[in-house]
Amino acid sequence: MRMTVRNAIAGTALIGVGLGVGLTAGWAGSTGGDAAAQPAARAITRDTTPVFHGQLVSYNSCDALLAALRARGRQLVGPYGFSNGGAIIYGSATQSLSLRVPAAAAGPALSPLKSDAQQQTLTHSDTNNQVVGVDEPDIVKTDGKVMVSLDGQQLHIVDVRQPRLRSTIALPYPGSEMLLAGDQIVVLSGGSSDQNSSGGGNPVFLQNRYRYGVGTTSTTATIVDITNPDNPRVARSFTFDAGELAARVINGTIRLVLNSPAPTASWATARNTSGPELARTTKINQSIVDALTLDAWLPHWDSGDGKTLRVSSCDSVAIPSTPAKDAAVGMVTVLSLDPTKAAPGAGTSVFGAATTAYAEGAHLYVSDSGTDTRQRFIGSMAPMLPPVKPVVHLLEFDVTNPAQAQFLASGSVNGGLHDSYALSEYQDSLRVTTTTTDASYTTSTGISVLQRRGDKLVQVGQVGGLGTGEQVYAVRYIGDRGYVVTFKQIDPLHVVDLSNPAKPMLSGTLEITGFSTLLQPLPHHQLLGIGRAVTGSSETNSCGGPPGANCGGPIETTDGLQMVLFDVTNAAHPKVLAKQVLTGSYGVDPNSPHTVTADPTAVTDGGYFVMPSTNGLLGLRVTKGRITVTTAPFSTPYTVQTGRAVFAGSHVFELGDRGVTVRRSADLKQSGFVSF
Repeated sequence: MRMTVRNAIAGTALIGVGLGVGLTAGWAGSTGGDAAAQPAARAITRDTTPVFHGQLVSYNSCDALLAALRARGRQLVGPYGFSNGGAIIYGSATQSLSLRVPAAAAGPALSPLKSDAQQQTLTHSDTNNQVVGVDEPDIVKTDGKVMVSLDGQQLHIVDVRQPRLRSTIALPYPGSEMLLAGDQIVVLSGGSSDQNSSGGGNPVFLQNRYRYGVGTTSTTATIVDITNPDNPRVARSFTFDAGELAARVINGTIRLVLNSPAPTASWATARNTSGPELARTTKINQSIVDALTLDAWLPHWDSGDGKTLRVSSCDSVAIPSTPAKDAAVGMVTVLSLDPTKAAPGAGTSVFGAATTAYAEGAHLYVSDSGTDTRQRFIGSMAPMLPPVKPVVHLLEFDVTNPAQAQFLASGSVNGGLHDSYALSEYQDSLRVTTTTTDASYTTSTGISVLQRRGDKLVQVGQVGGLGTGEQVYAVRYIGDRGYVVTFKQIDPLHVVDLSNPAKPMLSGTLEITGFSTLLQPLPHHQLLGIGRAVTGSSETNSCGGPPGANCGGPIETTDGLQMVLFDVTNAAHPKVLAKQVLTGSYGVDPNSPHTVTADPTAVTDGGYFVMPSTNGLLGLRVTKGRITVTTAPFSTPYTVQTGRAVFAGSHVFELGDRGVTVRRSADLKQSGFVSF
């Protein structure tokens, strides 16, 4: 057995919180199985660039890798087996049915139809992504020619140049989100065992996964070719025996981040909690681990023809040399997906589990959330137990090679992440916003700055004390500044100067009532905060703990949708230029930035945005320091909102459950309706 990289992670595993109830998260992993009928190892073609540099251990033979995996499994298995197994989602696509709908069935066109060649591509909006140029999956996409919407197990394709339904295609399995790559749609599917048992899934693939003892979480990527919008077709599909953590289009390459689950096996179960009994069953389970085959540990994919192939070759799998206590069991894999090819790209896998992914330019980061899972899930018991100090663990990958991701470095930061917006890379520095909780359950938020030193992400600077006793509701990084919204009974906007990575500083704080869950960047050093107006707050935490306990926050009395225009020209003295409250109105999906869509033609003049709400589609125009809100009436015929709308040319296309409402972007008046 030969190490091809240096010493592995010791203190930088994704650490979990045991508690004996399966509440774990961390770097370390496995999947189980028996020795029967292993799938053929996949011959993975890639260049000679090393996949791993330092800190992780990889192996130059499959036998050596299997020995290391078994050794790690023996360290982590307990008297009840592995505690963080998964559940069935979906199998792979094997066939599809195209339901082409004639144009006449969708209603008359607005003008005589021209051929595709005669029509121009319209100026159009993009998904409201965290990072400009890094596309995220959503349920609606447009390229200025067509608008594609995902409706469960169907895709609708609407022409946005001369609004009409081009076609509807049935999918093999219900999709949750999709990406648009040229003329190819990549639909990502996931779900539960109940949905699978109703007829979804490839029986051969699922049977193999049970045979190998692998947890049954899976992800299917269905490729739909829309080169001819009138006759789309399902070109191919890939099913992975791992759950989708994230999907991004980075520099034109689709990257999937997958979490493989823990094994499912006939584990021995302790009959009581006495020391001898726990030791006895742990020893039995260690013998079960020793019988697991290599395919029980590695991620696989299935093309729908019954063949189950490995995603990552043996030398593309790495393991930390020393696992953290109670580390999670699983495998995190980063791979590329070219929708025009018959197989996914080579995977790069790291023993562990992750909850968050962030990408910008040449790098992709994955991390755990660092959440104090005990306090979050056991509710009112939290105050009776000492707090656990969470730690966020990060892995950095180079994604400049379209064929395969390359591991670069790892590091850790104390605290818990709010979401992926808490991560940002800028000029070779990674900024990480985390929240910690002390022994009295008082929260405090800070920003740590990390830089790569060899194969380690090393903290070079830190600023704390943001929103003591409050929770993070929104984070946004713009250039060398960070903006953090915390909330308890008021909404402080904290402005952090990050121009000197070694000495980040809190420049200014502005307090207003209510809170923002989205900070939308605007020109002229302005931010549009979208969130909730708040008229009151209880002194009891929503999980039953004392005020400040990190388990959901106080119970607020909200009074509608709130929009605030911040001027942050002077970082030391941020100020409110305008504020609008729509009493009784709420966002359709208030926690998703994708519900807010920017007009690409209004980016230099403050900004113009549309946002579906419970009162109808909202138009938010920011100009000359003011916010003007237009509320469009519900469409005719009435259609239930899905929380998405896009700009194309001079119109807004609002997605509903029965069709697409076409509105003039200037005043949001309805000019047409395209029925599904």
